[in-house]
Amino acid sequence: MSDLREALLLFLRLPEAGQAKTRLIPRLGAEGAARVYRHVAEETMKCARALARPGLSRFAFIEPATGRDEGQEWVGSGFECCGQASGDLGRRLHTAFEQAFARGARRVVVVGTDIPDLSVELLERAFEALYVHDAVLGPALDGGYYLLGLNTMRPAAFRDIPWSAPDTAATTLARLGEERCWIH
Repeated sequence: MSDLREALLLFLRLPEAGQAKTRLIPRLGAEGAARVYRHVAEETMKCARALARPGLSRFAFIEPATGRDEGQEWVGSGFECCGQASGDLGRRLHTAFEQAFARGARRVVVVGTDIPDLSVELLERAFEALYVHDAVLGPALDGGYYLLGLNTMRPAAFRDIPWSAPDTAATTLARLGEERCWIH
């Protein structure tokens, strides 16, 4: 796969009742939360499919990893489906980035699948920023981030990060070296 220049990674969870968007279950029920997640994830996939860049490969990292075949059926063509690694989010992200770079990617961007404002233009800007910046970070309102892009493997971005915390993005940015990053 020597022609792989860019990789877009989606982190997905199979939209199973009781497993997706669990914080919404008290309000929507298990089935309702899964339906909401399915809709938002499919909008993210649609946006990812619409991104047209030469040398771009799309990967869907599925949780649970045992659902890879079901995940491939769900995401359809245009994505290579992979199981997420075991461990915390940092370990799973690290492994996904490592795989993309090992396959020849020079610029890698990861997004989650619950980003209602995701657009083709936003993804385009993230990849373009990686031509002049070492990293791209899209901070979220809750202190985390919705997008991370790298132009080389940076293990520190995934190690000892306080995941799902108000300082997730700030800690990641500090590890990457704020002066070398583009804040999306």
